[in-house]
Amino acid sequence: MDKKNKKQESTTALQVISNETSAADKLQFEIEQKTKELQRTLEQLEIKKRLSANRVLFIEVLDKLTEATERISNEDSFDSEHYKLKFVSFGNYRDEEVFTIGNRNLISEFVAFIKIKVADKIRELEEELIS
Repeated sequence: MDKKNKKQESTTALQVISNETSAADKLQFEIEQKTKELQRTLEQLEIKKRLSANRVLFIEVLDKLTEATERISNEDSFDSEHYKLKFVSFGNYRDEEVFTIGNRNLISEFVAFIKIKVADKIRELEEELIS
C-alpha cells in the first residue's frame, strides 16, 4: 500500500469514529431528554395522587357532616343531644377548653356552613385533577 491509501484509510477511520461519537452524543441527549420528561410526568402524577387522596378525605368529612345534619334535624331540644362545638386553646401538656356551644340551631348553621366550604374544596380539587 502506498502512503496515499494509508492516509485515506486513516481519514476514513477517523470519520467513522467521529460519526459514531456524534451518534452516541445524540443518543445520550435523547436519553437525557426522555429522562427529564419522565421525571416531570412522575412529579405530575404524584401531585394528582396527593390531590386525589385529599379529595377522598374531604368526601369522608362531607359524609360525616351530612350525617350530623340528619341527626341534628331529628332533635327537638334546645341543646343538641349528639353534638357540641368545643373551642380549646392549645397548651404545652394538654388542651384547655375555652367554651362549648351546645345549641342545636347554632350547631346546625355551623355544620351547613362547613358543608358548603367542604363541597367547594372538593370541586376545586376535582378541577385540579381534571386539568
